[in-house]
Amino acid sequence: MRAVFLLGLLLPISTGATDIEPLPQFDIRIKPLTLDEPRFTMSGSIRFCAKSGRKVAFVIPRGSTYSFTRNGAALDVSPQEGIDWPCEPGAAITFFGTSPVSMPKCGASHQEIYCLNRSLPNPEVISDSSRYQLHFELLKGYGGLSPDPSIALNYGIQFQIAQFAAPRRRKTKHFTFEYQFPKDFSPEDGYLDFIEKTLEDHAPMFGALPFHKVLVGAIRRGETTGEISGSPAGNLILFSRTALRDKPNLESLRGMGIQADVSDALRKMVIAHELSHFWFGRSFTGKDGWMVEGIPNYIGLVAVAKGSKGDYAELRKLFEYMDSQGPPGPIPNSPFGNGPLYIRAYYQGSLALAKIGDVVGHEKVLELVAGVYRHNADPAFADFDEAFKKAFPSQAALWTAAWKLTPQSGAQPGK
Repeated sequence: MRAVFLLGLLLPISTGATDIEPLPQFDIRIKPLTLDEPRFTMSGSIRFCAKSGRKVAFVIPRGSTYSFTRNGAALDVSPQEGIDWPCEPGAAITFFGTSPVSMPKCGASHQEIYCLNRSLPNPEVISDSSRYQLHFELLKGYGGLSPDPSIALNYGIQFQIAQFAAPRRRKTKHFTFEYQFPKDFSPEDGYLDFIEKTLEDHAPMFGALPFHKVLVGAIRRGETTGEISGSPAGNLILFSRTALRDKPNLESLRGMGIQADVSDALRKMVIAHELSHFWFGRSFTGKDGWMVEGIPNYIGLVAVAKGSKGDYAELRKLFEYMDSQGPPGPIPNSPFGNGPLYIRAYYQGSLALAKIGDVVGHEKVLELVAGVYRHNADPAFADFDEAFKKAFPSQAALWTAAWKLTPQSGAQPGK
């Protein structure tokens, strides 16, 4: 299935149609209607050199008021099969309107606003990826934080609006980090150190990223529930304040047998998980849900294990509990989804990798995963099955048990 994208970067367009950037390029101006809720007036232009004979389909947010024009004339972009979009120099579609009243993954609180990827506040073009240039019309003292417009995004726009303190810049071997936090928030510096070390550890194993500058922000996501979260898009990652300092809510863990204070461990697990999405779900995909979300959860667990075996043992209880609530039977060859499929992807797949790593070594498991992806960026379970049995032929029974594969199950790793 193709992903849905929009906002983009307006690049200079030459007189030759073949020089037009092949990805949709969006230039969007965003003006909040109020700072008390995430609702905006948006206007802008979209440039795209569609292939000859190809229809270009739009996704218009339900409840929005967007209208479109081309060459000054009103344009209907609603046909489900798409519209013709000739590859002509300077050809652009413009739009204007207001976003929906309610959008998933957008929030506003204390005069701050955020919208994360997949939130769909703006019209989108169906494409494998797009580039987005965002401009913000804001009150004096406010600023907008968004990904670098030169980087193609897979899941739409992401941004934060707030009164920001001066950015903090730090450099490591492979990256320049720019931390842009609201004036009333200061993180614990140890988590900035952890962010930097984690990406430095990941880069040699999973390969170079298409950027060297990493933007990091802190939003008020989940502040009433105390959840810990993060959302990467392009070279920007927006963490909840609880991921970098504020106290999380651990009450839900008590019924899972976790009585210790695992705030630090949970923060590090989430940070490492979300940072891994700079690779997984972007350049690394996979046929199974666990490949996109289970591997990052496992990477988070390994990060915790490196710092504290005790914390690792405590967090394993969370995964074991979730595994007990999930679907029975073989874990592989299941797509990502809600309910049982969500548990299978996030928890059962990562627990299988953890069980294997406990025996053969977690670094060796991560090296095996990286090797599979270097060979095939969109692998099937059979690729991992073959690689493991080749690397660890004496541990075939461990592999079979961890993935809940039995002769009676009828599961075939190659399918």
